[in-house]
Amino acid sequence: MNERVIFDREILADGAHLIGVDEAGRGSLAGPVMVCGTKISYDFLQQITNFPKLSWVNDSKKLSLEKREAIFCYLCKLRKQGFIRFTIGLRNHGEIDKINILEATIAAMDDVIRRLISPKAKVFIDGNPLKHLQFPHFGIVKGDGKSFCIAMASIIAKVTRDRIMNFFGKKYPQYGFEKHKGYGTAAHMIAIERYGLSPIHRKTFCGKFLN
Repeated sequence: MNERVIFDREILADGAHLIGVDEAGRGSLAGPVMVCGTKISYDFLQQITNFPKLSWVNDSKKLSLEKREAIFCYLCKLRKQGFIRFTIGLRNHGEIDKINILEATIAAMDDVIRRLISPKAKVFIDGNPLKHLQFPHFGIVKGDGKSFCIAMASIIAKVTRDRIMNFFGKKYPQYGFEKHKGYGTAAHMIAIERYGLSPIHRKTFCGKFLN
């Protein structure tokens, strides 16, 4: 049993539910910020050895593309079977420009927590606590590497957002979104210099290209 499962089992020793929340795309120059919330029970953690593929669950940044996709599909199967719950929320580039990335992320987090919250449920988010979040929660710094529940959320958020950026890569092929997912790589900067901003770029992130 990995240390992330042990971490969550100790938190849920009283039998409550745990909701783990993480985001993807917060630092990207284009596209949405994606948030996922996952919900698990103490009983599920007690029988986790019945699901050997879950031993792969870790911070999404530490997993290969192939493993992320495999775990994502497996988590979808477990949700369909009723073992876990998860939901996603996002704020697009226009909303990010309008209210700023922090407030957009918090709004998306509020959305997913609202759909999952229940009496006695404990909410963990990756990172420091957020004072404007509507729901009581605990901030776990580097939580996607410490908490099994947050790690699942990190995988679902990243895979979902990557698929969206792959779609935009086909729609705006000159920018290569399918490769860098909107982050500020050298190739991305060169594409912006050459073609200007696309309709999905965050103008508040790309101010130097507006002159």
